[in-house]
Amino acid sequence: MKKILVISLLSYLFIYGCFNGSSDVKGTMAKIDKKVYVLVQPYPDRNITITFNNNRVSGFAGINSYTAIATPVDNSIKFSDIATTKAMGDPELMAIEHDFIRSLSIASKLVTNKDELRLGNLVFKEQK
Repeated sequence: MKKILVISLLSYLFIYGCFNGSSDVKGTMAKIDKKVYVLVQPYPDRNITITFNNNRVSGFAGINSYTAIATPVDNSIKFSDIATTKAMGDPELMAIEHDFIRSLSIASKLVTNKDELRLGNLVFKEQK
């Protein structure tokens, strides 16, 4: 039993040590401020981007540009007032864009690890 407890504790510490930001969303937002991140999951090679600037985010969603308010709430993040430009495009790209905006609107967990940014199921890499 002791062995299982020790292994569980070490696993938790390892996982927690690999990722930061979940308990200090404001600090994480400050650390990533004005950096450009490119979406790598679930839609790689679509040039979907996000940039934090104070309590706002903006970027390119595949066809349209978007902007939103990012508010730290307890140990999570909330995106509101999401607005996009209104260009139309290929139906497949429009569906991807719609799914990205929906995923952003429901994302509540902000996690960073080196040059990686995670917002819910969205995974971004810092653009160099």
